[in-house]
Amino acid sequence: MSGKKKEYPPKKDRFIGFKVTQELYEVIAKEAADAQLSVSEYCRTLATDHKVTLHPEVVFDSEELLKELGDMGK
Repeated sequence: MSGKKKEYPPKKDRFIGFKVTQELYEVIAKEAADAQLSVSEYCRTLATDHKVTLHPEVVFDSEELLKELGDMGK
């Protein structure tokens, strides 16, 4: 018994779409061309080869306020 034959490269069967401005598209297209990739392949490479940096939201950053709130809790 033989199993399903695997495709190589694997078939791309999911779609992710997003909109960009004309200016941003031109930047992406130029960088993709410089890398000798299609725009789609360039975006896939960026999405998978870069780590996402999370930026925590700063609610308040006043040393005085922190001290006063700390004193209130005592």
